[in-house]
Amino acid sequence: GSEYETMKHAIQDTLEAYVDSAKNEVVLQVDSGILRDSQYLPRRQGCDDGRTTMLRFSTEFICAATGQRVEIDDVGFNLATGNEVSILGVNKRTSFQPDPSNPVTTYWNGALGYTWDPDFRLRMSPTSAPESCGTFFWDPLFVVVKGDGRSASQLKSTSGGDGEGSDNGGNEDDILDGLTGGGARLSTGSAFFIAMLLCAVLF
Repeated sequence: GSEYETMKHAIQDTLEAYVDSAKNEVVLQVDSGILRDSQYLPRRQGCDDGRTTMLRFSTEFICAATGQRVEIDDVGFNLATGNEVSILGVNKRTSFQPDPSNPVTTYWNGALGYTWDPDFRLRMSPTSAPESCGTFFWDPLFVVVKGDGRSASQLKSTSGGDGEGSDNGGNEDDILDGLTGGGARLSTGSAFFIAMLLCAVLF
């Protein structure tokens, strides 16, 4: 429903990504206050003013044949403008919205005839990802959003939803279920390319 889509885009618009070189990880963070709003939790003064880490994923893969760690060559981040930028080796945060004060809406409003969500592409050269490895192992770390320790009931829709007394078709529950849609494609050969599509949920 429209409420779900509005909240989803509000969260996406606050997304920032950076590479934690000390841990060889890409870190994704969103505005803590907006995240609390999406779960119908009250904002806590002095606690929800910063950013919350939602996802961390490694910039290393494990070669199945040797067990050795293999470092990727590049991390591409597809922005709200549709432009892809490299964030590997960039010592600063990169925002999904290049100008957060003036957010671009074409990524979701269909004005271009298509839509997209924040995408990350991990690339490795044939030298870094030899065909002899056969398979690579890699897992992202999803972070569960902490509540306030209190039980709560779901808010009912004030706009009708799927019918009288509707709970919006369960969309609010879905905002954090399955942080990512899509997945990773691992291959070896002339080029090694992984596309991780962050879409349809929180992203």
